[in-house]
Amino acid sequence: MEVHYGCTIRTLCFGIVLALLLTRLANTTIKIAQNRKRASGLEGVSIIISPLSSANPLWKALRPWLVPMFKTFRPVLGNWTRYSYGGWTFDDKYKMHSELGDVFTCISPDGVNMFVADPEVVQDIVGRRRDFPKPAHRYGILNIFGRNIVTLEGQDWVRHRNITSRAMSDRTNEVFWTESLLQADQMLEWWARKGRIDARRESCILALKVLTTAVFGISLPFLDAVDNTKPESATPSQDSLSLILDNIFTVLVIPFSILNLKMSPTKWRMIAQAITKFRNDVGALLENERKHIVQGAAPRQNLASLLVRASEEVKGGSHSADETKERTSSNQDQKSLTDKEIMGNIFIFYVAGHETAGTTLSYLILLLAAHPQWQSWAAEEIRQVMSRYKTHEEWTYKEAFPQLKRTLALIHETLRLFPPVLLIPKYTGDRTQQLTISGRSHLIPARTMISFNVMALHTHPRHWSPDPLAWRPNRWIKSSSPSSTVIHQDLPTTLTLESMRQPKNGTFLPWSDGARICTGKKFAQVELVAVVARLLHGHRLEPEIARGETLVDAQARVMRVVEDSEITVTLRMTNPEKARVRCVSVAESEPS
Repeated sequence: MEVHYGCTIRTLCFGIVLALLLTRLANTTIKIAQNRKRASGLEGVSIIISPLSSANPLWKALRPWLVPMFKTFRPVLGNWTRYSYGGWTFDDKYKMHSELGDVFTCISPDGVNMFVADPEVVQDIVGRRRDFPKPAHRYGILNIFGRNIVTLEGQDWVRHRNITSRAMSDRTNEVFWTESLLQADQMLEWWARKGRIDARRESCILALKVLTTAVFGISLPFLDAVDNTKPESATPSQDSLSLILDNIFTVLVIPFSILNLKMSPTKWRMIAQAITKFRNDVGALLENERKHIVQGAAPRQNLASLLVRASEEVKGGSHSADETKERTSSNQDQKSLTDKEIMGNIFIFYVAGHETAGTTLSYLILLLAAHPQWQSWAAEEIRQVMSRYKTHEEWTYKEAFPQLKRTLALIHETLRLFPPVLLIPKYTGDRTQQLTISGRSHLIPARTMISFNVMALHTHPRHWSPDPLAWRPNRWIKSSSPSSTVIHQDLPTTLTLESMRQPKNGTFLPWSDGARICTGKKFAQVELVAVVARLLHGHRLEPEIARGETLVDAQARVMRVVEDSEITVTLRMTNPEKARVRCVSVAESEPS
């Protein structure tokens, strides 16, 4: 009798694969049913059932190929496909909420996930921090240098918040202002030499240089970085820090032990060396600062120094270097921070400031190039406010910043449509929580993830009509003058009567809200206002016009680049280099 072994093996393999698929299908069905039962208290809230598990390795592997197919066949497959990829809320804006309600729930094998675009519900949740904490367990990868204000909850978070807040003051804002103007000056010089703007790279370099001065108190030239030459005098770990931040996704996802293997790729080993260097250099800096404290030296106005001193102040005394080392291994029953925790917070300042300020500035540069009318609108305010000063070096934070309302409006409008973070997560923890939605009380099951849909809140027609998707900065400005008299006012009077319009609570969340609002909010505002004011004082941003293009065509091309964005660590443009914009002096940009 002839035996066909090849056929038998193929049949066996097919049977094993089929059994695995059926097992996975059965397991998925059971988990969805269990989670659906858990969500029984959400009657009246729209529910989407998704078969996808974010933890499924097969889905992770196939996602790049399946997502485009889901987008194509969405009408056939259903709404759950809209929820199948990172960044879906940027593409969708408020549309899903207009169909399903301001609050809806997605039930998947992973659990229950509630999406919120109702500002009243947002305010209720952020006002009950203990009932709806941040899911700190999801942020463990950010503890690479030590626990910090982003990765903690409960009393540990309160301890970190108290100390980091002590280190942040108007004197630090002045540092951000002065250094931002200096770096913007150098960026303008570079643009004049180079011609075309590399918005993403150069914005992030500027953000890194400003942060370096604010954190370590050492100013480094912008031109050295863009020319790829090493400065003669560098802050601790300047080169290593640049490498870490440029490869932040790799740093956060791949364990240090893997990066540092001899068999790992060369770039991974370079990143591991950079991590080690940053840790050693910052550790030495902190030890040096504690010696200054023991010696009674005057405080230095940088965040690293101020964090160490604030930590010592809450503890009520100065300590020797030996006592400091003992504290780094234990943190129980104390109000101060260990050196490792201070290092963790310094790293978070860099990650958050570099990503958010740099990315926002890159969007703003291209948006301004595509909207010359808003450049002129902001520039007339900048000229008026700065007319009292002879040079840019004389611009002062305390006098100029509060008056640059239109400039701040540019930043707010950019953050409204292009927020760095698209979803702000909350969590019910291990207890069922009661929540009022559309006037009706609901029981939110334990272990439910709650995501504030930032894009939906920022673009919902109910709050941002009549043109919620348009980039229109003057929506942030209100005038105390009767509209009938505006046309008779001169510019100084008009600007004096203008003030920032405050959006409805819960509708504008680029820095989150409530007790956990970003501690660096004011720093970001000061830095971006200073940079934009300097760029638009005597200069204009404009698209390069290619052969066969009109100005309108070029502006539309820039906007297509801006809209083509994706989530990596934060929201970023996919191909910013395709925008092709330049900076020219006002004299050059004016028609003859």
